[in-house]
Amino acid sequence: MIPIVTKEAIFYGFTLTPDQFKNIVDGLCSDLVEPDDCLKAYVGMYDGWRRKIPTPERSKVPRLRMIYKPGVNLCLSGEDTIDRFIFPTRWVEYESDAQLQDQALLEPNDQDIIRLQDFAAFTEGVYGVKLPPAESFGFGCIKDYHPTQEWRDW
Repeated sequence: MIPIVTKEAIFYGFTLTPDQFKNIVDGLCSDLVEPDDCLKAYVGMYDGWRRKIPTPERSKVPRLRMIYKPGVNLCLSGEDTIDRFIFPTRWVEYESDAQLQDQALLEPNDQDIIRLQDFAAFTEGVYGVKLPPAESFGFGCIKDYHPTQEWRDW
């Protein structure tokens, strides 16, 4: 039997609170949002909206990742388990947990800012939805599955 090798990567990008994320989705998917929708419904709406974007333009729209609160059992996760969301702008191969603490990597670089600007220009130009200013986002990282082990829609 061939062993399964799980590869991981560190994704760096702009972070936002659940409320910031909901406000963005409210604008992008206003025809789908109901007042009593749970946070996971917003995640599904964003993902569905993103998947409908034609492939050339989809590269401007980041794939969403969730940052869970420390110590959360993901099998029992609920609304209160999500700490923040991250819109990744770059990734590197995972080598060690030291990458999660490297201050040089935990600051947005010019390419990160350009990716956020491209996303903002796309949402405003095509959908009329203005993203919050870059200063209102945080910046962070998350260890997750390597992009080669995901569905191919980056």
